[in-house]
Amino acid sequence: MKKIVCLVFALLMCLSVAMAEAPQSPSSLLKVIVEPEGPAFLPVDEAFMGPAVANFQRQIDLCNREISKLAASSVDEYFAGIDAKAIVGADELNVYEMYGLVVSGFKPEDGDTTITIQFPTPYTAGDKVAVATGLDNGENVDWTAVEGNITDDGCVKFTLDIDTVLALQNGLAMIAIISK
Repeated sequence: MKKIVCLVFALLMCLSVAMAEAPQSPSSLLKVIVEPEGPAFLPVDEAFMGPAVANFQRQIDLCNREISKLAASSVDEYFAGIDAKAIVGADELNVYEMYGLVVSGFKPEDGDTTITIQFPTPYTAGDKVAVATGLDNGENVDWTAVEGNITDDGCVKFTLDIDTVLALQNGLAMIAIISK
């Protein structure tokens, strides 16, 4: 049985491009479910994350840097290596959610991991989004994407393969949701 992979979405002042309806703070909660285990509610602040994130300030700096880059360009330009239009099925793309990402406790024998996250953005059931995960290379983030589906309750559900989860666990990582 898979163990819970601790996915901590560091809100770190990282709400992307200020278009979400609900204001966020570093003490906000996101509902994160890692299958087949149950739900985990993870407050994200320095006191909670201190031991889990030795590079807390680096994570904040990374989020601020990348949000600034996204704000200064189009979604297509910023995520140039991802064919998000094909995944989302739309010509006009938006990013309402962008966070620092911390993965811990994952082992290769856990296998591919399906994750369901309830973000503040009210996504429409049945829609598709591109779930972009990226690793900091020092100057930029190297992004890849998988298809995410919106559940009946508006959550984003997606699956990451073993190699992706291991890479995210071993690096300074981010996640962004690209939608119509």
